[in-house]
Amino acid sequence: KEWRSEVAYRSLLLLRTTVATIDYPTKHIPAYNVPELSGVELTAVQPNKEFLRHAHIPYGIVTESIRVPIRMAQLLRETLCSQGERLAHPL
Repeated sequence: KEWRSEVAYRSLLLLRTTVATIDYPTKHIPAYNVPELSGVELTAVQPNKEFLRHAHIPYGIVTESIRVPIRMAQLLRETLCSQGERLAHPL
């Protein structure tokens, strides 16, 4: 049950952050600031300013907002791949 709930929750967060990224030009709320994010998911999607300071890539709110759904998809993949360890009868 816990694994399925986590898959559902992260799937919905992926959808929510994707919509927030698309809506950014009109609502001006970056995807990493949506109120639905909390806990591990919030920590995973926050911009890493230390990394960006040394990286040779342009930094901006839009750039970081676009990365949020990619990071959420990675968390969802990790959850899906953990089924072998977390389920008594993996799918």
